Amino acid sequence: CERIDQKKVNKRVVESLIKCGAFDSTGHYRRQLMHCLENVLEMAQRRQKERCSSQITFLDQFESFNGATKDNVQQYNLPNLPEWDQKELLAQEKETIGFYITGHPLSNFSQRIGLMVTADSSSISSKCDRDIIAIAGVISNIREVTTKRKETMAYATLEDLKGSVTVIFFPDSYRNFYELLHIDEPLVIKGYIDVGEEAVKVIASEAITLAAATEKSYRNVSFTIRLNECSDELIDRLNRMLRKYPGDNDCYLRVLSNKTETLIYLGKDTRLNLSESLKNE
Repeated sequence: CERIDQKKVNKRVVESLIKCGAFDSTGHYRRQLMHCLENVLEMAQRRQKERCSSQITFLDQFESFNGATKDNVQQYNLPNLPEWDQKELLAQEKETIGFYITGHPLSNFSQRIGLMVTADSSSISSKCDRDIIAIAGVISNIREVTTKRKETMAYATLEDLKGSVTVIFFPDSYRNFYELLHIDEPLVIKGYIDVGEEAVKVIASEAITLAAATEKSYRNVSFTIRLNECSDELIDRLNRMLRKYPGDNDCYLRVLSNKTETLIYLGKDTRLNLSESLKNE
């Protein structure tokens, strides 16, 4: 701070450097640096003025031979404060440089997120038009658009650990979930796929915070089978797989034909343990 020109590198610039972690190599917490920043800048400015006035003090001469004195070091002692929590650290990084460095808001949910989503930004392009999906991420940008009826809809950029995807909120859904989209919390968004000429988008129908979604208890699981793509071998493989995960959750088969949908309950003998391993298999 003593070496910089504070007219060019002002308080706001130094604040941004602290928030994004540029001074982490000093070994001090960002909260500590932010707490004493104003005092340090004032002290540095005072020292610069003394130098510009060509006043050479005894202290300056002593420092040139011995480095910082005990009194000078004490002036720069930082308060014993804990670091910001992970949520605030990440929010500050996102605010200052536009992306996360020390982690990602989804990292804390890595053990459970697989049970709540059916797609991510890397796999969404393989989905078919109108497929129903659930995807989790952080809203990084919202662009509002006024419709012909003078209503407001939004194009939101949802970022996950692998990339980003555009999610469209039509006026009704944007009104319903407006607050959720502006709280900087990881979300689970449900909707359907819209395969356009330029990119695959998601048309949103529901939104919930990821924290709230993880607290929900899952009571059953269903497996969708399309009869025109089904074979005896596939049914046999599914049957063998279900036997590997016995548990307390009900299991259903959702059988789709051209014009009908049938839901079959597999009974108490085929209850499952809902886990990431089961979902992946």
